Amino acid sequence: MNVHPNKIQNVIFLTKEARYDYFLRKIADSMCLWGLFKEGWATSKGSSILIPFWPEECFANICATDEWAGLSAECIDTEKFLNAWIPGMERDKRKCLIFPTPTDDGLIKSPQALKLDLINEISQYK
Repeated sequence: MNVHPNKIQNVIFLTKEARYDYFLRKIADSMCLWGLFKEGWATSKGSSILIPFWPEECFANICATDEWAGLSAECIDTEKFLNAWIPGMERDKRKCLIFPTPTDDGLIKSPQALKLDLINEISQYK
């Protein structure tokens, strides 16, 4: 998918909160969120294990460097995410790292908080 470089630059320089709003809108529209995968999903360690998610393939791909080098963007169906991933992340005590960029760590959300925000955003598209 070709994405205009200005779009990428404009979006990655938004604040964490503005990127989170963009993330919710894009996922509600496409019903897909993106992670990085190769023999397992990308994780990051903070005070707990964080799983990074992006709203579009291009943003995931630009973060496939350093600790995530060699991983590829993979689409996660939103329904599967809400019904299987969220309970699994809660069980495993993992948190969501929302829309990190090459220059910013992203926003950390609990799986339940992300689920509620996604459901709220999706309901506005029906």
